[in-house]
Amino acid sequence: MKVLITTLNIIELRREDMSDKILEVDIHGMSAIEGKSYLQHILKTCSPSICEILVIHGNKSGTNLANMVRNDLKSKKVKRKFLSMNQGITTLVLN
Repeated sequence: MKVLITTLNIIELRREDMSDKILEVDIHGMSAIEGKSYLQHILKTCSPSICEILVIHGNKSGTNLANMVRNDLKSKKVKRKFLSMNQGITTLVLN
């Protein structure tokens, strides 16, 4: 199921099992400021049934987005951050 959040980005919601939901967010092409603002909006408005947000920030065009997600993005909803074997992805585990 795909849900249009803005005219620029599509977020894909997929079920891992019947109780857990993962939100996949692609912030490629955004500046670090745009990406941070967008992710903060997602964190404020996402359903309580979302347990993880898979952030696809890319890695080949530089590490600004990755550094922002991994170091600068702060939220009380984020319990922990997992770095993927794919350096272009970071998983946010929510409370």
